[in-house]
Amino acid sequence: RNRFGGTALHSACNHNAAIEVIEALVNVDPRVASVATFDGIPPIEALYTSYIQTIHGHMAVARILKGGVVEESGHFTRFWRKVVFLATADRRDEKVADSTRLVLHGILRSSHVQINFYKLPLKHEPSLAEVEDEDGNLALHLLVDRRPFRLKEREAIEATLAANREAASKRNNAGDLPLMAAIRNKIPWSNGVDLLVNVDPTTVQQRDVLTNLLPFQLAASHGGIVALDTTFKLLSVQPDLLLVGR
Repeated sequence: RNRFGGTALHSACNHNAAIEVIEALVNVDPRVASVATFDGIPPIEALYTSYIQTIHGHMAVARILKGGVVEESGHFTRFWRKVVFLATADRRDEKVADSTRLVLHGILRSSHVQINFYKLPLKHEPSLAEVEDEDGNLALHLLVDRRPFRLKEREAIEATLAANREAASKRNNAGDLPLMAAIRNKIPWSNGVDLLVNVDPTTVQQRDVLTNLLPFQLAASHGGIVALDTTFKLLSVQPDLLLVGR
């Protein structure tokens, strides 16, 4: 490592090295793709930061985030190949038929990622939001579980639902709904819990697999101002749940 805690892979990403160089470094030891600097920057984040500092990179990312498209060959395509490789390099989901589709999962597992980097795959290839890992988790499940964008949580949840609205209704292999995970992790109502409910209001009627509680009961069980507000808002959606919850 260098004095900042960076590895040779960080250096390669920082200098926009060719995909062959990045592949060679990772193939020696796949764990290097998950090693962060002393400031918590993983190689994949270094790659993104370096790319958007170039004129071509900045323009391409801005265009995609605004809903535009870029050429299927050239500067962005080379960058995207590196993103896909690094996001799936640890092979954590070998049981998945095509692990190279788990780009969003890989990005969310990183310790430090900019929200625009997370939104980039959602805009460039929305179908990635429909991909499940070996535990049946969609990107939305990991997003509300790990909470990597607390200051921009609503923006992240909104972007994910825009790519795949059905995700709000999807239970993972453990039977967990994104709404239940969001409540369990004390995400404030205004941070995006309301978006989950608005997309599928029937989720307020479903019970948590772990506790058999309804969403409003699960929220109330945590206590605190956030839980109180969420409990009230959930009951406002369907007040008669007070009778069902007895």
